[in-house]
Amino acid sequence: MRTSPLKFDLDGLRRAIESGDACYLSALYADGAEVRIVDADHPADAPQILHGRPAIASWIASMYAPDDVHRVLESTADAEQVSLVEERETVDGLRLVYAYSAALDRGQITHETGVLMAQEPIPIMIDQSPSSTPHLAPHAVSPGTAVGRHVPGYYLG
Repeated sequence: MRTSPLKFDLDGLRRAIESGDACYLSALYADGAEVRIVDADHPADAPQILHGRPAIASWIASMYAPDDVHRVLESTADAEQVSLVEERETVDGLRLVYAYSAALDRGQITHETGVLMAQEPIPIMIDQSPSSTPHLAPHAVSPGTAVGRHVPGYYLG
């Protein structure tokens, strides 16, 4: 008789991220899970690698300061994989985005690969000369911070 795979708790994951529940988040990982993180200090060819739930739990705890605001921007899951984009805003205004995809086994994360990047505020320049109608000028995006004009949480209008 074939048993059905356990369902991953995507709603629980969202609630835990947005409430900063590091204990719940840590419990979503299998004992022998592995997480690979690419960030400013660890390029794609030499990612930071965390082995086992204790190392992963320590990293998660370091990411959830009490006054930080976390938002889930996108998320999908099925019985075999979860993908998520999370935004973190610190009290001093730093915005971090963590995008990852993770393999699941029996409802727990076994392998995760993610990219953590800082987003700098995008400067918007307004032409304020009296002879022109105000408009948005082209803006520059620093390398590695965001791609194009599609920045999560940044809306005009």
